Parts: sequence; structure tokens; C-alpha cells
Amino acid sequence: MSLRSRSAAAASLFAVLVFLLSCNFPRPPSQEQLTQTAAAATLSAEQTLASLATSTPTPTLTPVPPTPTQTATPSPEPTATPSCADGSVFVSDITIADNTALKPGQPFRKTWRLRNSGTCDWTTAFEAVRIGGANLGGPAAVALAEGAPPDATLDISIDLAAPTTNGTYRSNYQLRNAADTLFGVVFYVQIVVGPTPTPASSVYRSGRVTIDNGASIDFDTGSSGGDPWRDVWLNYVSDTERYLEPMNGARLKQMSGKPSQETCESASLGGGAVNFNDFGTGSYFCYQTSSGRSGRFEVEKIEVDSIGFDFRTWD
Repeated sequence: MSLRSRSAAAASLFAVLVFLLSCNFPRPPSQEQLTQTAAAATLSAEQTLASLATSTPTPTLTPVPPTPTQTATPSPEPTATPSCADGSVFVSDITIADNTALKPGQPFRKTWRLRNSGTCDWTTAFEAVRIGGANLGGPAAVALAEGAPPDATLDISIDLAAPTTNGTYRSNYQLRNAADTLFGVVFYVQIVVGPTPTPASSVYRSGRVTIDNGASIDFDTGSSGGDPWRDVWLNYVSDTERYLEPMNGARLKQMSGKPSQETCESASLGGGAVNFNDFGTGSYFCYQTSSGRSGRFEVEKIEVDSIGFDFRTWD
């Protein structure tokens, strides 16, 4: 503030004081009182103006709008790569089929073919481990000779030996991975030590039967007649041409000597006709009936109008 402004303000203040004093005092103040009052007022006004001149004005604060809160978008967690899975399935026995007959103490090598049905590679750190059954003298675990990727097959071999006591023995195995975890199919070896028992033959039907020219026979029932659904019929063409012809899917074959059930079951039979003028009495034949049973018959007699058989059909 300039000096002129300060003087004007002091004079104004002095005039106000004079007016107030004139109103409050019963009689006009003396010249000395007026002089003292004016001096005091002037001093007070100057002090007030000085205080205003030296005081620091308070700055006006402009409100700052709040910063909007931003919601952070979470980053997606990385998807874990799924680990592979072990699996195996049995394909076939390469050696030593089930119930193979072996001599007591006989050494043998068992080989299985397995397929890697999982998604992990098989490595030579994988093993075939015996998990139960008979101990056939082999190691408890055998490492795979080579690896196999998924969907590939692998032959697994173990050297074993038959026990010295007769009987049927089975030993079970399973694969184990590099983390010592068993997995996949259980595969096994089963052997028979000692003589193989001969299965008892079960005769379904047997007896003697005669077929007349133009008639047929059913070896499942032992009956003969003219019904067309039977096994064979005697086709008479002439005295020198008489044919025994299979029918309804039956088959037969002339054999050398008296055949057993096993021989007839494994024989290669045919569906063609047999000219009986080429064979005499005592001839043997194997047959398979229209119902699928095996059997044999012996030609016991050959006459002008008929042929006689001794037959046996096995169940």
C-alpha cells in the first residue's frame, strides 16, 4: 500500500473516533484529549496496516478431481501341459501258449507281445515285474530290451524254468514305469508240468445202422429213412455206382485205420460224394454231422440194396 493511501486511511479512522467521542462524552473533549486520542488512533492504524502489509496471503487451493480407480484385468494363468499316461494291452503269446506241457525242471523262454496303449514312451527304464503266482525261477523284474512309442508293439521275453513237481502253474506279470508305478494289463504264463491228461471221450450216440438205396442217415440220432435233413444219403445210380453223399452241411473222409476222436476232429473233411464200390468192408470214415459233432463209422456190410455201418458220434 502507498503512503498516500495509508494517510487517507488514518484520517478516516481519526474522524470516526472523534464522532464516537463526541457522542459519549457529556461535554466536548479538550484539545489535549483530542490530540492524545488522535495519536493513539494513528498509531493503531499504522500498526494494523503494517501487519496487513507483512502478512503472507493464504493461497487458494483448487480442488483436484480424484483419479478414477482403474480395475486391473488379471492376467490369465498359464495352462499346464497335461502329463502323459501309461497304458498297455496284451496282443498275443509268441512262445509257450497257455497250458503248454513241460517236463519237470525244463527251462524255457516265455515271450509276450504287448502294445503301448498309453501316451508315454516306454523306455529301457521300464520293467516287467512278477506280481504274483508261481515263482518259475526267473528274476523278480526284467528291464525292457528296447523302448516303444505309443501305439507300437513290443515283445517281452523272460527266461524261466518249470517246477520239479507235476501240476499246473501260473505266474503273473505287469509293467512298471521309471517312477516305480505299476500300470496296464496283467499278463501271465501258465504251464502244465508232467504228463498231459488225456480228455475222456464223451459218446453222444453210437450203434449199428443200415441205409437202403436212396435212403439217408442221421448220425446224431442213429436213425435212417428218407428225410432230407439228415447227414448222408445213399445215392444208387447202378450196381457199380453207389455214392454216399453228405447233405445239410455234413462232411466225411475215408481214413486209414481206426481213427480216434482227436484224429477225426483235426482231419480235413470234405463235402464230396464217396463211391462205395471203391471201398470194402472194414473201411473207416470220419465225419462231421450237420449239427457239428464229430464221429466215425466202420463199413460192416455191403449188399446190393443196402450198406451197414457201425458208428460212433462224440459230443
